[in-house]
Amino acid sequence: MLYFNVSDFHLAVNRIVPLPKKAEPLEGKPFLPDGKATVTAPTAEFGPVMTANKRVNALFPETGSKTVTLSIEKAPFEARCADEGYCLTVTENAIDIVGYGERGLLYGVITLQQLCKDADAIPAMRVTDWPDNPTRGFKEESRFGPDQMEKEDWLAMIEDMANRKLNTVVISLYGCWGVQYDGVCSEYLFLPLKRHPSLATPKKVKYFSPTENKWIESEDLPPIYRDNFLEDIFRLARDLGIQIVPLWNAFGHNTFLPRNIPEVAAVDENGVSQKNSFCTSNPATYELLFSIFDQIIDDYLIPYGMTSFNIGLDEVTGGLAKDPDDVFRRCEAWCQCPACRSQEKGDLFINHTIKLVSHLKAKGMKSVYIACDMLDPKRAGGKQLGDVTEKLLSAVHAADVADTLVISWWAYHSIPEKMQVRDLYPERGLRNIVAPWNGYQMWCVALQPLGNIQLIGATNHRDGGEGMVAYSIWDRSQDRVHDALAEYSWNYEAAGHPNDVTRRYALRHFPTATHEAYRGYRLMDYAVEQRPSQKWSFPDAEHISMLDLLFYRLNHYIFAYPKADAPYPRVFLDETLEWALPMREDIERALYNGSAVAREAMRIFLSLAERAGCDQHMALRQAYECHNYLTLMEDWLSIFEMHDLLAKGDNLTVAAIARARVWERIDLMRRCEDTKEQFVVKAMTMRQHSIFLQLFEDIAAWCEKHPKEKLELTNMRHVLSDRSWWLR
Repeated sequence: MLYFNVSDFHLAVNRIVPLPKKAEPLEGKPFLPDGKATVTAPTAEFGPVMTANKRVNALFPETGSKTVTLSIEKAPFEARCADEGYCLTVTENAIDIVGYGERGLLYGVITLQQLCKDADAIPAMRVTDWPDNPTRGFKEESRFGPDQMEKEDWLAMIEDMANRKLNTVVISLYGCWGVQYDGVCSEYLFLPLKRHPSLATPKKVKYFSPTENKWIESEDLPPIYRDNFLEDIFRLARDLGIQIVPLWNAFGHNTFLPRNIPEVAAVDENGVSQKNSFCTSNPATYELLFSIFDQIIDDYLIPYGMTSFNIGLDEVTGGLAKDPDDVFRRCEAWCQCPACRSQEKGDLFINHTIKLVSHLKAKGMKSVYIACDMLDPKRAGGKQLGDVTEKLLSAVHAADVADTLVISWWAYHSIPEKMQVRDLYPERGLRNIVAPWNGYQMWCVALQPLGNIQLIGATNHRDGGEGMVAYSIWDRSQDRVHDALAEYSWNYEAAGHPNDVTRRYALRHFPTATHEAYRGYRLMDYAVEQRPSQKWSFPDAEHISMLDLLFYRLNHYIFAYPKADAPYPRVFLDETLEWALPMREDIERALYNGSAVAREAMRIFLSLAERAGCDQHMALRQAYECHNYLTLMEDWLSIFEMHDLLAKGDNLTVAAIARARVWERIDLMRRCEDTKEQFVVKAMTMRQHSIFLQLFEDIAAWCEKHPKEKLELTNMRHVLSDRSWWLR
């Protein structure tokens, strides 16, 4: 049954993702896509042309009197990305797609697929389209989620990005963070190393499953490492016109290699390994890194025609929790061996950068990405180096890598006055891209950073940057955010305000209930709205940032990191409640307002999940995300209430409230298992839920066992069960 008719021209155009550069109606009757047409298309053994051919033949599997013709010609106009452009002409009995390059041909077919979806007619029209930017995509971080993705998940992600005409996916193959859960560093190695085959990073899974009614515990290698299917990802990406950019963080975010190959590790003034970062005066460091780079390039990039590499170089900082044997030991990122400590940190960083980029250029890489933060003296990492701009420019030109080095300017704020990136400095003559985010920490709460994408996209558009690559963890629940990324990187001026992007998204996915869907998404935006207030205090209670409140203060994830003045594992509720009580009235006001917003948004999406003609699965996903907001806020409102009742000695009422929260959390967790992919469930998402679940279970059990004893929720260490500590 067909629910949506796109015979109206303007309605049809708004269903194209991203919004095209030019679209005009033509005289004549619409084209009826009944699956019958004579298809004429170029052939190829692989690549975008092969994919375009397959896709158009899948749309029209039967021969008919209508014709569909695909061809490749030189673009009749001048534009930076003309070879990714196309012209699609639709008349009553014919469709003609001219690609101005192989990718352009595929993008024309993707546009045709979008026009045909759920449509019984396509108006006579002509679309002439090409992107603003040559680089459009996102970076899949090596973190919670990707560590559990099976091959079909990775391939689905690549398909998902290609269908938005995104052409770049950075895949982090190696990255490290400090100790967090289970007393170990958060380390990720997604590729077996030929020279060090024993190195691996198994991941632990711990959570309660309401569906199975049992606690889940397992430890396994990341599937991408275990089954070594990286080549399948490259093959599919090649055929979809996507550039896979491997990321191997080669300075900061390093604990695994320095700890396991100690001869390359940074050392202190006594020669003791810092178990963090590299000694850049040691030839062994470059022997190791170059061997890894060469393995990736020779095995994957060269065979599949890829020519980009990302070496990170962000956040070269020390601190606590870099040493799993002593989480309170401070490990420095900068080597203090005699050769290193005789040089300025800025010189060490620049020399290291030039060595790596020069090697990669010699191996055929045309683009080598590094992060901006160590080069910005206003940021934490850059403060260590000072202003090294002139030294960097001099070194880049001396080494002849100005055509290869690309600076990635990252910033995740949606507030203009808080934005770390306001200028790409095009006068310096370096290549630049910008990096917004897609929300990233999906395992906590789903953020809605459309404003961030628009804001940093404006800087890229103004300063002539090469595009956007968003810092991301892939999750289908962020579908609207990914549409925004495609819109602002392809056709920035036409994309409009984030509300315009949302309206178009609602039209495409909820055509029979567009207004309701738009309202539901706007409510979601307000539930996690970012405001100017600082993360750690609320100077203006009328403008509490819900993003900062829900993510940075009321969730457990941030409190899993060791802290110098708190025992590890941290108790979480103690510190947070102590912080919250002095400003309780303001926080409660924000939570009551937020919970009402989340509840109404959840109601809308649950109703859309039953509405014919709507994307019912996406509606259920959004209902889960709203349920997650609501549960977290209601948990904290209950915590405040329990705090008051405990002061009165009413332990049994507190036990009843805690039991109710247990069942509310179980209901949410069941919805998560029913809605999300298995890799999302197994990653940190359900573990975060289980931590709250067990917290309330422990409070209830203690109050029932000790109905007359005094309990302070700011002193929970003796209350938490063995299972709570096991989860943390």
